[in-house]
Amino acid sequence: MEYQIESENILGVRVDFGLNMSSAVNYIEKKLLSNGSCNLISTTNPEFIMDAQKDRDFQNIVNKSALSLPDGVGVLMAKNFIDKTKLIERGPATIFKMIAAGVSCGVFPLDSALQRINGISLVFNLCSLSAQKGYSVFFLGGRKRNRTGRITDQSTEEDFSVKASERMGEYYPGLNIAGATSKFSPREADDEITVTYIKECMRKKNLSTIDFLFVAYGHPKQEKWIIRNAHKLPAKVCIGVGGTFDYILESRNSTVAKNNQEKYRWLSKLVKEPWRFTRVVKAFPLFPLKLFVQEFRSSSTIHTES
Repeated sequence: MEYQIESENILGVRVDFGLNMSSAVNYIEKKLLSNGSCNLISTTNPEFIMDAQKDRDFQNIVNKSALSLPDGVGVLMAKNFIDKTKLIERGPATIFKMIAAGVSCGVFPLDSALQRINGISLVFNLCSLSAQKGYSVFFLGGRKRNRTGRITDQSTEEDFSVKASERMGEYYPGLNIAGATSKFSPREADDEITVTYIKECMRKKNLSTIDFLFVAYGHPKQEKWIIRNAHKLPAKVCIGVGGTFDYILESRNSTVAKNNQEKYRWLSKLVKEPWRFTRVVKAFPLFPLKLFVQEFRSSSTIHTES
């Protein structure tokens, strides 16, 4: 299979386009699992890009990742807008043409070549692949939160990631679960004890490496944890999965979950978890506004230089 990957710089953050879910999973299996490295996959959404503006370490992590997949319609629309602005002839009417380009991105259907690679769906698809091929998976992190966003006390509850891994084992019989734990924080002070725990799980399973490591600490903590620790295990492919474990436990049908067909899930999550409001605002309207301003400034610079 040939891969037509096109990387785009969106507000200083690299995003890789040109793959759909099937080709992304194939690329991960054929190119990353076998390359002898610890590979980070970033499921890059508008919030990632906005947070990277103030966190250069996080920006560098995403830009140096093995794959930076477009997770979110907002990222696809940003790519579409950038492509349209490249065709605009610079001059006095540039801003009006750019406004028209922005409006058209929201009104007309996206190019079918632009495919969203949803992080939740990716986890389900990789677990499906792993169950078929015998690849090992490890679930790390994930905590319950209340309506204010605070992490709830888990001292009397079963481990959150263990429950998520068990649910995935039910969905995909034969899934080689190397282990799971939510016991440890993403703080650097906990790195050693976390790695020791994971290695002990690997020893019990007679594993020398982990094929897929899913880390649910929320960005950018999960990506920074992966960069600090994945090579110590080692793990071949690592993905920061955010709230995926919550979704796994909420889901009742693996087919729907695998394809993530709930178009308005973000709205239902916002109603249930009002603390997500600031995150929604980052994605819209702040993200498209910032992108528009940057592209206009770039066009103004080009016009001035010419």
